[in-house]
Amino acid sequence: MPQLLLFIAIMFELVASTFLKLSDGFKNIFFGLGAYLLYAISFWCFAKSLISINFSVAYAIWCSVGIVVTTLISIFIFKESTNWIVILGIILILAGVLLVQLFTPK
Repeated sequence: MPQLLLFIAIMFELVASTFLKLSDGFKNIFFGLGAYLLYAISFWCFAKSLISINFSVAYAIWCSVGIVVTTLISIFIFKESTNWIVILGIILILAGVLLVQLFTPK
């Protein structure tokens, strides 16, 4: 159950971040208010997941998935450009999260 809550928290955070982009600096109030609501749900789920998941592991997963998926969203949905340095950075982030998960004491 805590892993499911973490997954839900990440999904809501990703949609909320996308809504922030779509809000165009809060000019589009629907997406702006939607972002607030989705972030609130995301943080609630994240807080509940921390009851059973180590904070360092949960936060590393949250951040790394968020960075990777928002980068993909920016490339494929918003047609923003990237380069090999950005891709290398994302690979290093994923490697770091893997190390945190493998070597965090239980």
